[in-house]
Amino acid sequence: MECRSLDVAIDSLNISVYGFELGKEKVLLKDVVCIANRTLLTFNQTRVYNYTVPVPSDVWDTTYAELDFSYKIADEPHEYSPSFSLTLVRNVYLENLERQLKSLNESYAVLNATYWALNGTYAQLNESYSELRQNYTSLQVNVGELDNARRVVAILVVTTVFFIATTFYLVIRKPRESW
Repeated sequence: MECRSLDVAIDSLNISVYGFELGKEKVLLKDVVCIANRTLLTFNQTRVYNYTVPVPSDVWDTTYAELDFSYKIADEPHEYSPSFSLTLVRNVYLENLERQLKSLNESYAVLNATYWALNGTYAQLNESYSELRQNYTSLQVNVGELDNARRVVAILVVTTVFFIATTFYLVIRKPRESW
């Protein structure tokens, strides 16, 4: 605050700082009473007031201040209530969500690629399984046929051995009388 006139007295000076919760609803961030009692200022006098205004994480976008002060110049009262923009607050919440979304999209892309690779491998394994199952089924049929052939061969061998033994017995034992 800088005084550029003679006989200036400030009766009150209040500063209210506002922000927007979730970027929509106006909320009061800080209300400061800088001057509460009548204070006389001298010509070319400068006063500086510094205040720190904490901004919650759910407040973003434009912040602004409203000044409410009353003063007198040569005993003539004046009131002034300007408002002005202070700063633009980044939406840290949204930036964090965007970072998380990007990370999730990257993870999804990796998982999707892995899924399709595994799906291709599954299709190949399923095809190999079907081929092996068909081979197994055909081999079971062949085993059944082979088992039948073995039985027939065994019967023929037994019959042949029986006839050879009978023939050999009959040759060794010749009849004494002729018929």
